[in-house]
Amino acid sequence: MAKKCKNKYRFRIWNEAQRFAEQYKSEIPLTFNPMRPYWCDRHELWHIGHDITERMEYTGNGARILPNADRAEILSENDA
Repeated sequence: MAKKCKNKYRFRIWNEAQRFAEQYKSEIPLTFNPMRPYWCDRHELWHIGHDITERMEYTGNGARILPNADRAEILSENDA
């Protein structure tokens, strides 16, 4: 279930939201959906949230699998 807007972080500019999303990704690297900024028409500002339209896959040892048109590419654990 999605959080209500009052419980979400609020950002006036996209760059602030993007920096926060990148920090989140560095602190919590194993997520199934990437964290991204999105515009909230109700409050006329940016929130961050998991992009459920893009699923991230991992190997058993935690390396991220990147989809590719020809084949799946596996990143090293350091890149995950």
